[in-house]
Amino acid sequence: MASPFLLGLGWIAGLLAHSLPAGDRWGWIWPLVLALGLGSFCFWRRQRPLARTWLATGLIGLLAWVYLSYRTPVPSPQDISFRAPQPQATVIAQVLTEPQTTRSQRLRIWAEAQAY
Repeated sequence: MASPFLLGLGWIAGLLAHSLPAGDRWGWIWPLVLALGLGSFCFWRRQRPLARTWLATGLIGLLAWVYLSYRTPVPSPQDISFRAPQPQATVIAQVLTEPQTTRSQRLRIWAEAQAY
């Protein structure tokens, strides 16, 4: 009965490890450390099925971390969003679409930047 709960907890822990500071680079360590630590403790206490469950939980947490890392969008290095927060920025672009109103009543356009 505890196995599905622990496996689900491993998936959630792997997703949450990605949101830790520097979790996008080093977050994969926490699910494995937790699983190896608790798995070896259970193995040492002669609870072999529970030790295997904790090891599987760590692997599932690692899989969740990899999945979220793969599915998180990352802008390309030449994306204009890297330069947008700078003051006094001037962008020369060609508008590709007509202005559209979003649900929050703001205008949205697609533009291709030619110079910055």
